[in-house]
Amino acid sequence: DLFGGAGKGAAPARGPTKGSDVESTLEVDFLTAIKGGTTRVTLQRKQPCSQCGGTGRVSIPGNPVCKTCNGTGQTRVAQGPFNFTQPCPDCGGTGRPGEPCRACRGTGMQGQTETIDVKIPAGVNDGSRIRLAGKGEPGRGGGPAGDLYVVTKVRPHSVFNRDGDDLSVEVPVSVSEAMDGAEITIPTPTGDVQLKIPKGTRSGQRLRLKGKGVPNLKTKVRGDMFVTVRVQVPSSNDPEALAAARALERFYGTDLRRDIRL
Repeated sequence: DLFGGAGKGAAPARGPTKGSDVESTLEVDFLTAIKGGTTRVTLQRKQPCSQCGGTGRVSIPGNPVCKTCNGTGQTRVAQGPFNFTQPCPDCGGTGRPGEPCRACRGTGMQGQTETIDVKIPAGVNDGSRIRLAGKGEPGRGGGPAGDLYVVTKVRPHSVFNRDGDDLSVEVPVSVSEAMDGAEITIPTPTGDVQLKIPKGTRSGQRLRLKGKGVPNLKTKVRGDMFVTVRVQVPSSNDPEALAAARALERFYGTDLRRDIRL
């Protein structure tokens, strides 16, 4: 009483208590993380033991309450000038007589397998937390269950990269497409779009597709997609192709490596 029930040896709070929250990691596909979806997962959860009703004790017929604590679940212990309460050693704090339940070994809980559908919001990234109410550890004394927090880990994509709400991709174009300009098809999370390659585009130049990135989890506003153009030279030993490449030399005008200096 002197320490407000917080001292060593004090009994746990009486009455219903909420169960503990649980955290679990879930690997999510790159496209599912961007567009959202539903993933089915199987979890191992603790549930109140069906044999003892979650008390951890099996009652003895004819004895409705523990005689040691008179059904209170607590006993007083004297330590010098102070008196402390602690869970009754004979009933395990349940107030009911009997022996420890063999099914749960006196813990009051049993592990069970449960399959649930997890809704993945559009825009989740590595470390995003999805709350599933009531899917954590069960409560005590009739209290509500805790929550399950699913922490997402997004699998990388073989072509696209993500930086926050923006996406990036490298796209090959031919020499003629870069020099003369062209329209090419680019896949985005909302569908294919046509990207205009301006005349005279250089290899490494970045083009922006506004609003074609990832939706922000809070604002729902989409980021952008950045397309890096890579001019591809034909892999050919054909004399005609080599002659065409040599013919282009006179159009460069200046030394391509003039700025390479130490």
